[in-house]
Amino acid sequence: MSRAGNAVVQGATGTLAATSHVPLAALRLMSLLAKPMAPAFARQTHAAVVMNTTDMTAGIADKPISNHQIERLLSGHDDDGDGDGSSSSEPIG
Repeated sequence: MSRAGNAVVQGATGTLAATSHVPLAALRLMSLLAKPMAPAFARQTHAAVVMNTTDMTAGIADKPISNHQIERLLSGHDDDGDGDGSSSSEPIG
């Protein structure tokens, strides 16, 4: 986290905390070496590797649907039959 990010978090929580960065290579090495002695720690470091190397940004398709759309889907009132709760009369494709 950047210094500006640290300041925001520390201001919001009212605490002071030191942050550090563990290089990806060190995380991978710890994940492998810790397996026989500390399996839980090895899983945690592996999770850190996955989170560090996976694109975890939310895309446009991940946007939440509105409560109105949920209510229509649950009540079975889907006017055009495509399952999305919309009422478009245009055919798809």
